[in-house]
Amino acid sequence: MTLYLFYTFLFAGLRKGEMVRLKCTDVDLENMAIFIRQGKWHKDRVIPICDTLGIVLKNYMGKRLKMDKTCPEFFCSITTNSGLTVNG
Repeated sequence: MTLYLFYTFLFAGLRKGEMVRLKCTDVDLENMAIFIRQGKWHKDRVIPICDTLGIVLKNYMGKRLKMDKTCPEFFCSITTNSGLTVNG
């Protein structure tokens, strides 16, 4: 699962805190955009998703569904059905 995190860091330029707060509803793979709520300076912003990242995130969503992850956070723990933490 860490591969998907690294791809998102690399291609979207998200900060660590933004990654762990990212919700499934914030990632729009149909329109190829990520909505960041309350990022740096507490501002919202939209980040476009490049084709490479789009393919990687669609693959991640498929694996997430197979593992029955239903938590609202986009990136979730492998062992539990909960989102990642900044320290995790």
